[in-house]
Amino acid sequence: CVICDPVSQRNLSGTTCPCNAYFFDNGLAMCSGCHYTCQTCLGPLAANCITCDPTSIRTLFGGNSCPCNTQYYDTGVLICAACSYTCLTCSNSTSNGCLTCDAAAFRLYVLATNSCICDSSYFDNGVAMCVACQYSCLTCNGPTANSCLSCDPSGLRTLTGASCPCNIAFFDNGVMLCVACSYTCLTCNGPTNTNCTSCN
Repeated sequence: CVICDPVSQRNLSGTTCPCNAYFFDNGLAMCSGCHYTCQTCLGPLAANCITCDPTSIRTLFGGNSCPCNTQYYDTGVLICAACSYTCLTCSNSTSNGCLTCDAAAFRLYVLATNSCICDSSYFDNGVAMCVACQYSCLTCNGPTANSCLSCDPSGLRTLTGASCPCNIAFFDNGVMLCVACSYTCLTCNGPTNTNCTSCN
């Protein structure tokens, strides 16, 4: 070849006229279109891909297809669209479109709503990774880790407003536990059980 017919979707490469990207050689002068998911291909099917367009948010899978990357979904065009931040994989961009959840982000799949909620003792702060509640809370709802909804079921903490302080005659040791005050104290505040704040 000296020149290639541009209408045929071919460009000169050395002395040949191969098909352009997104097209394949079907044995005729005019190249045929690849499946929309492929950058280069051997045929018209989604399973005929050779390479994927790196700007499409697709990665070659099994050596012959270009599915959307994790946290993206296929909208029927080349470029994949983003899932809700709550989903690992999805069918649409809403939080009700989740197909799977990221356990490493402390998310749990709820079949009834097709959503990925935060595990117990975590809360959603608007990003993929759920945030751990403050140790004194059993459950919390943000916007901060110490906005408790319920307290440790040990019975040594009582929900007061949005926090879970230790009950009277106990003090918080700062590492989850409520420790009993000395028998001489009605209330105490640590760091030892004899640091009374009121007397029995």
